Amino acid sequence: MKVRVGETEYLDIDTIEDVDLDVEEYYVDGERLTEARAEAIAREVMRRHGLKGGRPPLAPAGSQRIGFRVPADLHARLKARAKADHQSESYVARQALERYLEPAA
Repeated sequence: MKVRVGETEYLDIDTIEDVDLDVEEYYVDGERLTEARAEAIAREVMRRHGLKGGRPPLAPAGSQRIGFRVPADLHARLKARAKADHQSESYVARQALERYLEPAA
């Protein structure tokens, strides 16, 4: 996949990973990257290049962000399942939570 990074410059991207910026630390220009900063950077890049868009909302009423800790082995299983299914970890976790919270028959 090629991503435009300038007027005529493109960068080859082999993989794109979902990361939890509340857990994993990434730095841009010496400052820790947060979800809010990542969104601001994305908006700025889109503005500069005349792009519009973004992820569609998960639901008409919007979505809420939650966070919780899991044992390392459970996280490893989640990552493996998400990768095998070509889905994000968030998607797989949402699906599991939906199934768990379905009314009992």
